[in-house]
Amino acid sequence: MNVHSHPAAPRVSRLAGCLAIALGVGAASAASPIPGHATSNPRGPVTRQVFSCDDASLRQAITSAMDGDTVAMPAGCSLITLDSGEIPILVDKLQLVGPGADAFTIDGGQTSGFYNRVFRHHGTGTLSISGMTISGASTNNSLDPNGGCIDSDGTVALDHAVVKNCYMQADTGLNAQGGAIYAKLGVELHSSTVSENAANAVLGFTSGGGIFSNGYFLAESSTVSDNFAEGSGFGRGVYAVNGDVEIKSSTVSGNKALNGAGVFVGYKGTTALADIQNSTISGNDASGDAGGAEFRVPATISNSTIVSNTSGNNSAGAGVYATTTLSATSSIFAGNRLPGGEPATDVYTLIGELDGTSNIIVSTPNMPPALTITNCPRLGPLAGNGGPTLTHEPMPGSPAINAGADPLTLQFDQRGSGYVRASGGAPDIGSVEWQGAPQDGIFTSRFELVCD
Repeated sequence: MNVHSHPAAPRVSRLAGCLAIALGVGAASAASPIPGHATSNPRGPVTRQVFSCDDASLRQAITSAMDGDTVAMPAGCSLITLDSGEIPILVDKLQLVGPGADAFTIDGGQTSGFYNRVFRHHGTGTLSISGMTISGASTNNSLDPNGGCIDSDGTVALDHAVVKNCYMQADTGLNAQGGAIYAKLGVELHSSTVSENAANAVLGFTSGGGIFSNGYFLAESSTVSDNFAEGSGFGRGVYAVNGDVEIKSSTVSGNKALNGAGVFVGYKGTTALADIQNSTISGNDASGDAGGAEFRVPATISNSTIVSNTSGNNSAGAGVYATTTLSATSSIFAGNRLPGGEPATDVYTLIGELDGTSNIIVSTPNMPPALTITNCPRLGPLAGNGGPTLTHEPMPGSPAINAGADPLTLQFDQRGSGYVRASGGAPDIGSVEWQGAPQDGIFTSRFELVCD
């Protein structure tokens, strides 16, 4: 599977923009295409500059863009707030480039009683968003109840971007899909964050409080956290169907759902696979099945940590619930709980086998794989232990240290460069490699992962 990166486009000065117009280069306005069809671009992609910090300037640059163009956000501007509703994107491929997620925000202009998303992408190519934050949209749409901030008929790819504080509500009897992002052909997250979003279907079905990906889903070095799907539904962090799922060096935490609170992977008649590697799924809360992750496709989990999730159904795996084959290697499944705090099943496969090797699995009704350790892994709390994502670090004396394997020959642990995968011997079990240095802070029993 290909991973697409989207490097920042060069900035275009006001003088260069005016010169381009004078020469007729990059100045052609897109004709009004049929939604979902690309506008032809005979002169090749160009960069269009947004020159002022207002809705009109941003909207003009985007709506006049042709297929494959880049729209660069204005220099010296930290915020553009929409005041005329969502911005339609009628071309297949478009790149939106900003100076950084902490430096520039497009806000949906949410006010009491006013509902609009930020972008409605009608194309079937890729909408790429990099170097910015998208936030503050609240959508209530009876015709298109998808994507609180971003709704795409194609693929949405985030690169060093943030999508947060988005809300999708569907009218009575309709389904709400994707509190932050909905994409018909897939979602990719590269060093990005999707957090604090929500979706709600009034007497309908809610899928994906954060993300609804109807196709290939990829998260690498990214965070999906604190998303919420109200009512009946699945996957308040990520709901992915009809495509392969890859989660690499990422953290999924603090999401709340009825089922599959952190990650829900379905199939809807399409053969797909799920691959979780070098990642953390922690602190997600399902009132029904599977607080951490629910897989309805064959899944592989390697060098990962799935802990401290809550499920209302102990028979369905509070950490991981799989309806088919699950292969786990050098991963931690521990400390997952029932709503009252009682220990729950950490991993459970309904029909297929639970295979693999060199794991810590405290509780499972399945036959444990070879070389399974059942002791408490002795982990610190979810915290910033280095790298771009929050992780659980092994404490000195943890049974995870030097007891794992490295089936993917990983160079680094979840934290990335500077944190080697095997330090001082064999690889550790879990997403974080203990580097042999003294731990920061003082850990007491109240901070440890309780596994009794």
